[in-house]
Amino acid sequence: MPIAVIGLARLSDKKRVAFFDTETGSDYVVDKFKREGVELLVAKTRAFADLLTVVREAEAGGSVLIIDSISHVWMELVESYMRKKNKDCLAVWDWNPIKTEWRQFTDLYLRSKLHIVLCGRAAFTYDEWINEKGDKEIIKAGTKMTVESDFGYEPSFLFEMERIQPETDPKKKRGSRWVHRATVLKDRADLMNGKKIDDPCFKDFLPIIKALNLGGEHFVLDTDRTSDDMIQNPDYSYEDRRKFQTIFTEEIEGELISALPGQSTGEKKLKTDILEVVFMTRSWARIKEFSPDLLKKGLGSVKQLCSLLKTNGGVPDGEDAVSWLRDKLLRADDNVFPISWDTLKAKGSWF
Repeated sequence: MPIAVIGLARLSDKKRVAFFDTETGSDYVVDKFKREGVELLVAKTRAFADLLTVVREAEAGGSVLIIDSISHVWMELVESYMRKKNKDCLAVWDWNPIKTEWRQFTDLYLRSKLHIVLCGRAAFTYDEWINEKGDKEIIKAGTKMTVESDFGYEPSFLFEMERIQPETDPKKKRGSRWVHRATVLKDRADLMNGKKIDDPCFKDFLPIIKALNLGGEHFVLDTDRTSDDMIQNPDYSYEDRRKFQTIFTEEIEGELISALPGQSTGEKKLKTDILEVVFMTRSWARIKEFSPDLLKKGLGSVKQLCSLLKTNGGVPDGEDAVSWLRDKLLRADDNVFPISWDTLKAKGSWF
């Protein structure tokens, strides 16, 4: 790793590397950086709070940041939470606040102009398997990085290192040397996906390094933009929109039933006449799809007409119900309806 980082730093404008060291590994590479003329700044800590500070400071004065090991930082954050909350173990609901804190680093990582090289410890994943006797067994299913569960998907270039002992080298006896093998698990540039590299060095990673926009403009991911307004705005949030549509249509229905409780043909028709005047449709299914804003205004108009019918004892004999109701509604001082076709089109009330 040091050789690859040194090579990357040399290609950058700022030939300075920061090392967030959680296990004193920097002690063994200091001389290598000195020989190559690349300045190395080291912070030996495991605190999550320190990591946030180091990322910001490294971006101001360097080109590459090494984090080894990110697993220690994740565990420190979890342990700090447990101490703060005086807990011996974590419940399901504890993970959300921990993950929320961790996202501060995720956002910095995704937005940073630095080349961030981070190492994490591998851990086994397990799965259940039914053996030939029909008994359940727990088996190893693979490996993953020991870190917050979603963070493993964030790096643009990800490889797993393993130490193996060659068995087919005719020039070497078994056990005479180790081979450090890198298996590329993810490459957004799709240049090295799936490749296996023994004892990798800088030149082995040149394909992906050449694909970087070194020295070019860095377009930062905007993690400040949110969808907060959607959650409480029924014009945007599907869930809230449906909730308020149900509330207002039920209130409209309740007003009509209260004013016209009978089941006669005349009262049934008068209910639909009111809907026609207010919403320009007799279809209850269509009305349910209107925006909450229009339904709220329509509820006000329905209340006006129901009150008018109660005061006048119904529609006067000889009057066309729809024409009479529309005329009365248009003459009301606080009229907010009827809906016009232009309003319907502008609001996108249905379809």
